[in-house]
Amino acid sequence: MKQDVAFIDELSGLLATAVSATDLCRKLVHSDITNPATTGASIFSIDQQAHFNLVGSYGKALPANGISVWDEHPFGIAARSGAFHSESAEALDGSPVEVYCLPLTKGSEPIGLLCLTLARGARMNLVSPEALSVVSKITGIWLDSLGLTSGFSRNDAGAAMVSSPESLTDRQLTVLRLMAEGKTNAQIATELILSESTIRQETVKIYRALGVHARSEAGKRAKHLGIIDRVAI
Repeated sequence: MKQDVAFIDELSGLLATAVSATDLCRKLVHSDITNPATTGASIFSIDQQAHFNLVGSYGKALPANGISVWDEHPFGIAARSGAFHSESAEALDGSPVEVYCLPLTKGSEPIGLLCLTLARGARMNLVSPEALSVVSKITGIWLDSLGLTSGFSRNDAGAAMVSSPESLTDRQLTVLRLMAEGKTNAQIATELILSESTIRQETVKIYRALGVHARSEAGKRAKHLGIIDRVAI
């Protein structure tokens, strides 16, 4: 019981001080509440087509492009069951890892997922199922507060695969940064010496890669992914 309370208290502190989803992932990897063998953390939102969209990550991660709730994948299994799930898998770089996935919920529906990766053979010091349920809910509330989730219906069918943030070109990253600064397409076109039509086309590609539908959403997601921070200004 004391271990559960300490775990939830520590996590609440991390949620309160994290400035972005990527920052929270970084804090989790280096926190006392995770195993020293933890090698990565990722946070995903679930869209209306039941696809997982990366919100923030740090360290090793699993391949997730195009993965949906309905797939036989650690993410899909955790989201469908509404419960904590772990298994052995391969990280993006091909290294063997232990994967721990926790659905993040709003009410009774999953709106996202937290994934931790550990070195192969390592084990998490787990708290009780009741404590994990609390963690699922409070982290889900935090994720929802970012304004990056749209939720999904359990009756939704899968949709076409979307691009990923990693597919953004240097020019698209520059356009994204200028968008986040509040500049219009016309202003961006003038600054980059391109046509406004070209900027519109790049904007559509940016939205698709980030899994968003508006400029404000693109800026928010880019911030939490740490994309804007790494674009040269």
